[in-house]
Amino acid sequence: MALAIFKALVPYFGGKRRLCGQIFRHVPPPLDAPVLVDAFLGGGSVSLYAKARGYRVLSNDIAERSALVGRALIANSHVRIDPEDLVRLQAPDPTCPRFIEERFVPDYFLPRHSRWLDTGLSNAARVPDGVKRDLLRLLLVHCILRLRPYSEFARREPTRRLAEGDYDDVRCLSRRGLRELLHEAPGHMAARFARAINGGVLSNGVENEFHQRDVFDFLARVEGDVVYLDPPYFGSGVYEKFYHVLDQILEGRERERSAFSQKGAEELLLRLLEACRKFPHWVLSFGGGKLGAEECRALVARFRRAELVPLRHRYSFGQSDRRSRTSTREVLVVGRP
Repeated sequence: MALAIFKALVPYFGGKRRLCGQIFRHVPPPLDAPVLVDAFLGGGSVSLYAKARGYRVLSNDIAERSALVGRALIANSHVRIDPEDLVRLQAPDPTCPRFIEERFVPDYFLPRHSRWLDTGLSNAARVPDGVKRDLLRLLLVHCILRLRPYSEFARREPTRRLAEGDYDDVRCLSRRGLRELLHEAPGHMAARFARAINGGVLSNGVENEFHQRDVFDFLARVEGDVVYLDPPYFGSGVYEKFYHVLDQILEGRERERSAFSQKGAEELLLRLLEACRKFPHWVLSFGGGKLGAEECRALVARFRRAELVPLRHRYSFGQSDRRSRTSTREVLVVGRP
C-alpha cells in the first residue's frame, strides 16, 4: 500500500519515503495519538504515510513545490485527475506565455518539451477548481523532473548537447533515460503520472489540512498529539539551490535560502523546540550537516527526555544509478513527555 501511494510523490531530494516504516515505529498509534503535525512537509512522504495509517494530518511548508503536494494529496481526499483534464491540459494555446522556452532552453529543457510545459502550465492556471488546478500542476512538476537528468538542475551540459543533436557524448543519461527524453510523447508521460497521482488521493475518514505559513506561525495555530520536524539541515545541501529552476517556474522567482541551513541555525532550532512544548510527542529527523547526532539529542534534552535512534540508509535519487548512491547516516531524536 505505502509503495503505491508514494508513486504520487515527486522524487524529492532527501525524501523520507524509504524511512517511514522506521520513523513510525517511534510514533504512537493513531488510537493513542490521533493528530500528527508535520511542520516541514517537504516531499510529503511522512504526511502521506501518516494519512494512510489513519492519523489526522496537519502539515505545513512555505515552498510552493511542497505546497502543491500538501494541497493536492494531504488536504484533498476525493478529487482526482480525469481523462478530460488531460485533454484540456494539452489543448494548443498559441497565446500562452513562453516563460520556460524563453528562460530555460537549451540549458535545462529541449525546445519541444518547453513549449509543451508552457502550454500545460497556462492551461492549468485557468482551471477554476483549486484542487484540480493543484493536481494538474503537480502532474507537470512530475513531468519537469522526469525530463531532467537525475531530476535536478545542477547540470546544463546534457540538455545542451541533446539540443544540438550530439547524442553520443551524453554520459550522465542511461539508455532508457535518453530514449525517454528523445522519443516519449509528453502526453503519454502525463497520462502515466496522472495514474500515479490518482493512486495517492485517498480518504482516511477525517479532515486533513495543509498550511503554507512561516513555521512558527503554523505551530502557534495548530494543536496535535505528535509533532514531526524535518527542518533543512544546518550546513548541508540547500533545496533552494537544488530546485532553483523549479521554484522560478512555480513562483516566478528563486527562493531565499532557509535560515535553518545557515549560520545561527542552532539558536533557531532551540526556538523551534520551544514552540513545540505543547505537543506531547516529538520525532525529529537530522542527517548530515554540521550538527552531530549527540548535539541534536542534547538540544532536545534541554526540553524533555530524548532518545537517539540512528538509522542507516543508502540514498539514491531521481534516475541515478548505483554508482551515484551514497551511504548517509540519518538520525531520529525522539522526545518523550
